[in-house]
Amino acid sequence: MVGIIKEEIINPRRGEVYRIEIIDAQGYEQKGDDDDMRLAVVVSNNQQNAKKNVIVIVPLSSKVKKIYPFQVPTFFRGKPGKVKCEQVRAITIGRFEKKLGELTEKEMNEIEEKLVFVLHLENLIKRRVQMIVQKYLKLGKL
Repeated sequence: MVGIIKEEIINPRRGEVYRIEIIDAQGYEQKGDDDDMRLAVVVSNNQQNAKKNVIVIVPLSSKVKKIYPFQVPTFFRGKPGKVKCEQVRAITIGRFEKKLGELTEKEMNEIEEKLVFVLHLENLIKRRVQMIVQKYLKLGKL
């Protein structure tokens, strides 16, 4: 009798941690372990994730000797680690192997802050806030 292989349906959501395949890393890019697999957290928005084409991730590392300003300390599955926000990348859904859990809201908030820094979005955010304030000033609501 042939056993039925249960295939996990991959439906990535922001903040979830997956085991993914990374076989094409070069130089200082984050590599997979011995079997080319690595833990990564989904950081793309759920509207994009629902299309299941390209998902934006940042890798997790268990090496926490030093945490740089663009990295976030984590405690995932009972172990300390860090999210390497400087290694943000887009990957195809076919690289996802298995969901392992999710990060806390606090960890995700810190990742968002670090991604603003890594992607240099501070000025964009300032301009957007200024536009909102000006709008409310014109309406007399501030």
